[in-house]
Amino acid sequence: LWGLPVSVPLAAQQVPPLPDTSSVPSVLALAVAPDQALWVGTEGRGIYVLRHDSTTWEHLAASDDSSAHAISFDFVNAFAFGSHGEVWYGTVGNGWGMSTDGGRTWHNWALRQLGPEWQYIAPNGIVTRGDTVYVATADGIKLTWDDGATWRVVTDSAGVTTARDSVWGTIANQYLLAIGVTGDGALWVSHVHGVARSADGGRHWTEFGRPAGGAGT
Repeated sequence: LWGLPVSVPLAAQQVPPLPDTSSVPSVLALAVAPDQALWVGTEGRGIYVLRHDSTTWEHLAASDDSSAHAISFDFVNAFAFGSHGEVWYGTVGNGWGMSTDGGRTWHNWALRQLGPEWQYIAPNGIVTRGDTVYVATADGIKLTWDDGATWRVVTDSAGVTTARDSVWGTIANQYLLAIGVTGDGALWVSHVHGVARSADGGRHWTEFGRPAGGAGT
């Protein structure tokens, strides 16, 4: 798969070659859904999906036709899967989106919905914790527990002054580089000033600063 080793549990399924190998894009995200579908986010070619027991890749691309309900941007660097079958994706420069029908149609939060902030998602920067989805961006975290009907924000002291949504919590710096959830349900983020941990879903954070030897990185 574009020279990238695939070490994911696809059972005995063989991964077929992509339909077009004449122009090879970079892989920005790779994830296996709970239904064993393989989701691939690319640099400029949108999303490829290999359904369980299928031998054919599906190609999902952005469209100028709003009635198509397509993804918002073809530079896709994050995936996450909700507890009720939702599929979330994030982009490098035009927000994120969610599908409740396996990727056939999408609800997007992009420039038109978000404004100039929140456009750049961290690599693999969408995670779930129970029914709550966290989207890590260069402007902080957006989180929702009702598929985007309600949004809250985790940001820094500067971001608080411009946040249109209710502030859920604050961190030392809003420019997020990574996010993850550990087995005990704790959220961890990396930002330009170090790392931080929250044990209560992002309400309160403990800051750890940069790791030893991390100055200048």
